[in-house]
Amino acid sequence: MQPKAKLRKDYRAPDFTITDIYLDFQLDPDRTFVTSKLTVVRKNPEATTLRLDGHSFDFLSLKYNGEPFSAFQKDDESLTLNLADVPAERFELEIETALNPAQKHLVTRFV
Repeated sequence: MQPKAKLRKDYRAPDFTITDIYLDFQLDPDRTFVTSKLTVVRKNPEATTLRLDGHSFDFLSLKYNGEPFSAFQKDDESLTLNLADVPAERFELEIETALNPAQKHLVTRFV
């Protein structure tokens, strides 16, 4: 599946920023595992969803401040977190994924 174009005219200031990123790669020619640890800051107190764009990977798990987190939806193009019940202004996300490094069209982007 081809990713959709992101146009400058559609830009709006982000509701969240990511201040720190830690990536751990377990490399393998057929299946590479990636653990992403993100420090997220809510810039808009009214924001209730965080969408993480990406495709061509297998989503394995999600943790919020070290605890399993299940308030999300996954489709072919993104992972959307429902943060309506998350009071924190600053929090940690840990996302585990797997991908096939032979695929040359991998793209991940945070929205």
